[in-house]
Amino acid sequence: MAEKFTRWDASDHLKTEEDITAYFEACLDIGQRYRTFSGGFVPSVEY
Repeated sequence: MAEKFTRWDASDHLKTEEDITAYFEACLDIGQRYRTFSGGFVPSVEY
């Protein structure tokens, strides 16, 4: 049986600044644990 995949866009679900902040922090946390997940963007982020 073939798997079905659908396109998922985080911006469809992140409506408030708090949502965006929480999502970004979670990405940074995952990126710290799994360097390949971040795709190299983490060092270039300025905040």
